[in-house]
Amino acid sequence: MGIQIIYNSHKDQFKLHKKWNLYFDSFHLHSSYVDKQNVDIWKFNIDRVYEFSSVEQFWRVYNNIIEPDRMWQTSAYYVMTGAPCTDPDLQFFVQDQNINQIWLDLLLLLIGGTMPDSLYGVSLHREKKYYIISAYARGSPQQRDMRILPVKKYIEHIVTAFQN
Repeated sequence: MGIQIIYNSHKDQFKLHKKWNLYFDSFHLHSSYVDKQNVDIWKFNIDRVYEFSSVEQFWRVYNNIIEPDRMWQTSAYYVMTGAPCTDPDLQFFVQDQNINQIWLDLLLLLIGGTMPDSLYGVSLHREKKYYIISAYARGSPQQRDMRILPVKKYIEHIVTAFQN
């Protein structure tokens, strides 16, 4: 008789250090969408897709969402520990055919606890000819400036790794 492996799908074994939320936003889904300058309308229209707190939950979600290179123009993903916001602390404009791998690598660093604790989320916006990767940090503006520098280096490394 061989070894039997029984997986209890109700109990995830590999917990993450934080709970994360995946949000989706798209101009195409909301006829009342004006622009992100009107924060009240934007917050009303953004959709929380899923909350995950384990490695297994992350992969269940990630494997069932549209990859970034197939997203509608003007749509966005947000992965946050709380509610999304419209004011990023750092932005990268990326024109890269490897955007799917860049986004996945960034998410794995984020949820895996490799990024500084001051970072509470990232987002990916698809525009017509490029993508915008944004990072969001906690603290006063002066504290955020100091805390976002390591995040900038991580993101620069990920993006440039695929451009060579």
